[in-house]
Amino acid sequence: MNKSNTNAIELDKYLNRVRRIPAGKFVMGSVKGDSDERPVRRIRVNAFQLGMTPVTVGMWQEYCLACGLDLPPKPRWGYLRDHPVVNVSWNDIMGADGNGGFCAWASDVTGHRWTLPTEAQWEYAARGGLQGMEYPWGDLPDKRQIHWFQSSRNKIYTTMPVTRKSGIQRGGYGLVDMVGNVWQWCLNPYQPYATKRESPSPTSITTKIKRCVRGGSGPYYPGEYRCADRAAEFPETVYNDLGFRCVVNQM
Repeated sequence: MNKSNTNAIELDKYLNRVRRIPAGKFVMGSVKGDSDERPVRRIRVNAFQLGMTPVTVGMWQEYCLACGLDLPPKPRWGYLRDHPVVNVSWNDIMGADGNGGFCAWASDVTGHRWTLPTEAQWEYAARGGLQGMEYPWGDLPDKRQIHWFQSSRNKIYTTMPVTRKSGIQRGGYGLVDMVGNVWQWCLNPYQPYATKRESPSPTSITTKIKRCVRGGSGPYYPGEYRCADRAAEFPETVYNDLGFRCVVNQM
């Protein structure tokens, strides 16, 4: 999809594995979850391209090296290049004004437009064409699909590598770890759903507005891994179970 960049090898790998998500309609939200998942309504989504996996530590290291930035706080298990990057804020990813950060750098390097998915894009992709299903794999919770690993040696939970070959949901669109490895930032501000359309993308950026996060992470809480489940954090927030994936489209 792009010319090889010898200074951003991991970025190139990610770009070459993005998945095309076709345009379509889906039922967004759920009557089985919290009140902020309602009203349930039908949404149309235009075609877009989404990273097959969460953005990795290796990609973030390339960004920090290129821009002279410090790495984010190290999680308890250390920096593992093929694991999802964590401890990165919405502001780190998009810039405090929505026009900077990792996505601006990746856009400049590759000549494609990188951004975070809207909630509608994220949920549509997570459902993978399985209309009405509660989870990316079907209608019932399944511990085998949740990927944080508990070390028997030190009794801590860690993320899992996105490069492993088994035990991951790929769904109808071939996406890895839409739920269960790390929570994932979305573009949208967190607010109640409108009656007939998704929460709008931001027209202005302010640090006072919480941003939506999706996907669930860590010890097994089935409700967090449903496609419609929503949570929110302030854009400067960092956690060791919060990462992201990118929409990558032509300029």
